Amino acid sequence: MVISLLLAAAATSHVPGPLARNEPIEQVDVAYEALAAGRAQDAIDQINANDALEQDDPARLINLGTALAALGRFEEARSMYEAAAAHGGEVYLETAEGRWIRARTLARQADERLDYSVQLARR
Repeated sequence: MVISLLLAAAATSHVPGPLARNEPIEQVDVAYEALAAGRAQDAIDQINANDALEQDDPARLINLGTALAALGRFEEARSMYEAAAAHGGEVYLETAEGRWIRARTLARQADERLDYSVQLARR
């Protein structure tokens, strides 16, 4: 899975500045473990079954995009990344490496890496 490094592991919203350390962090189940283990369809099923996730939640959209890309469903993945990038809130997501990045930035990075995945699939 080429874009597996762009998984959202947790999310918090409306964080001022470069992630205020005294803000509580809301942990959101976005099928990180299933994606990290390469179980893309399980991740899709798990995310879609999670009623606590809003349909426009950037962590949901990015991880759905990652799972769809892993299954070769590149256009669907791109639409998820574009929707996450267009999200209006100030949301930070924790990556698989433990870095906190704005959701818009993470979505754009995933979309850029998707182009590489598409090229590999065409070979």
